[in-house]
Amino acid sequence: MSAPAILDADMTTLARWARSGFDWWVEELRALVPRSLRRWVNPGPAVVARYDGQRIALSRRGVSIVRGQGARGQGALAVALVLPVGAALVRDVRLPVLGLADLCRLVDLDAERLLPFAPGTALIDFTVGAAGGDGSQPVTVAGLPLAVANSALAAAALARLDVRQLRIDSGNGSFAFDFLPAWRRAGTVPTGTPRRFWWSVVAVGFLLNLGVMIGRDVHDLGETQALVEAHGQTAAMARLLRARVITEDARRRSLIERRIAHNPLPILAETTRVLPDTVWVQRLSWDGAKLRIAGYKPGSVDVVAALRRAPIFVEVRSSATDVPARSATGQPFEITAERRR
Repeated sequence: MSAPAILDADMTTLARWARSGFDWWVEELRALVPRSLRRWVNPGPAVVARYDGQRIALSRRGVSIVRGQGARGQGALAVALVLPVGAALVRDVRLPVLGLADLCRLVDLDAERLLPFAPGTALIDFTVGAAGGDGSQPVTVAGLPLAVANSALAAAALARLDVRQLRIDSGNGSFAFDFLPAWRRAGTVPTGTPRRFWWSVVAVGFLLNLGVMIGRDVHDLGETQALVEAHGQTAAMARLLRARVITEDARRRSLIERRIAHNPLPILAETTRVLPDTVWVQRLSWDGAKLRIAGYKPGSVDVVAALRRAPIFVEVRSSATDVPARSATGQPFEITAERRR
């Protein structure tokens, strides 16, 4: 999500994003609480409103009450709306051991496979049992038709009830599941209360503060971009100069390497050092890679062995194919060698 997308969003979208982030944060905190303590952390409303499809019956701790009892003035009464067990379809499955958020996404993706409801026509909730040693855990998945939930919540709104939970009567005196978060995620706006109004004011103030900070960051980024563009020509000239320096350095290095490889002076100096004084060189040729020497020597002098002692020569061999004949000046020889790289 980019900063322009946040700035271009309307208040409804921003409120939905803020609500989704807050719900995610609350669910992550709830996942850190052990299951045995969650009912003490979030006990829910004390008043239970049972809806059988026609009328709503109120009770507190198992004792029936009328609308006047438990309500302060004419304000909305916070209740847990309970539907009969037959209103929802329940199924037991085994799923991998995952975190609460990941497990919620997995159940939402497999809802069509787990329960016979078309997409967008049912509210899905689940409860998790103790994990086994095989890497799986029992999960009870329940699906409540969206039409049934809307009808029950509409009846609660007419009775001026503030629904905090939407649960199912399990039949043994306890209540299971809570479909209200799924109903809110479906895009339906719940009945407002003064407390939620102030929470909305706080959320709007937070979003305005966030928008101001984002606007300042965007402004600073624009100034930085303008500064970079202003110095763009100087930076381009510096890059061009650097490229020219690198090219010239590479050219000079190549020139030095070629000059060292083809320089005949070290060849002459090393040849003069290793050859005995009794050897007469008649012809010496050097082509940058191979040395060829021809001349005369006494019969007792090994010119090939002398050149092989030089560290800069390799592949020293005699190129004469016939047995050299002696003459008045000595025994002729012809030797080739290569310079060591």
